[in-house]
Amino acid sequence: MDGLAETGLDLLLFLERTEEAAELCIERRREIQEGNSYTLGEKAELFESQGHPLAASLIYRALLDEILARGYSRAYHHAANYYERLGQVASRISDWRGEPDHDAYRANLRYQHGRKSAFWSRVKV
Repeated sequence: MDGLAETGLDLLLFLERTEEAAELCIERRREIQEGNSYTLGEKAELFESQGHPLAASLIYRALLDEILARGYSRAYHHAANYYERLGQVASRISDWRGEPDHDAYRANLRYQHGRKSAFWSRVKV
């Protein structure tokens, strides 16, 4: 997320206004990949635990997409973890709000990154 959006997200989370933070994350979902991957992972876990699976899923997707797009094999264990988390939260999402559902996302991921065997070997299917 850009600096201002991420600062707003941090402020909302600090104020324990998780629902508003999740909405901000969903509204600004195209900017998520620009955020700090260390703090974004923590935010995804928080959203997941607080009952905001779509916001968590969007962050996990952004983190996974970034690792695979860069081909950063040292982080493939993190990517596999994000992939697993995506499967776990997907069943709790009834409205994807214009985003591809989990099956469509997985199919596209397989299409784009199917040859990255070092990643797929870490994924629990």
